[in-house]
Amino acid sequence: ATYKDRLHTLTVENGTGSGNYKNEAVVDITANEAPADKKFDHWEIVVGNGTFEDSTSATTKFITSNEATTLRAVYVDIPYSVTVEGGSIVDPSDEGYVVGTTITLKADVPEHQQFVRWEIVSGSGTFENEADANSKFTTASGDTVIKAIYENVKYDLTVENGTGSGQYEYNAEASISATIPGGYVFTG
Repeated sequence: ATYKDRLHTLTVENGTGSGNYKNEAVVDITANEAPADKKFDHWEIVVGNGTFEDSTSATTKFITSNEATTLRAVYVDIPYSVTVEGGSIVDPSDEGYVVGTTITLKADVPEHQQFVRWEIVSGSGTFENEADANSKFTTASGDTVIKAIYENVKYDLTVENGTGSGQYEYNAEASISATIPGGYVFTG
């Protein structure tokens, strides 16, 4: 009598290596390139049985079993950093943010200055309202640096019986002069 090894189907989802193999065959499997903003995480057995040489490597070997088996390459979102200059992230304050995460920003307004707007220094994303000191920001692909833009507050100066009235920044010098009515002397 002649015996032939029974073949079992190996299906590899999100990768290569599918085929018909005998029991305990050593098969090279490779995960497909990860989709945008994701990275390979691990292999999993969906149906069936067998053994991975290294389930956390995108390219590894799989030892088949005596049954049809389906494997899957599993991908996870890549967390990106968001750095805020001149402000902070109020919520959520994580180490990294996946694409589409909405975070709340808070401007740390210095004394004698006022908030003007948020600006993206590098990276990308979308502000709910860039002119709001407590705006929400939705992350996009890649690391992002956001900066709060401030300007000096201008204070009103009113000079009575003289010149020099106007708006001045804090600690700025203002030239003023008195208008001396006829018959009077300026005494300081």
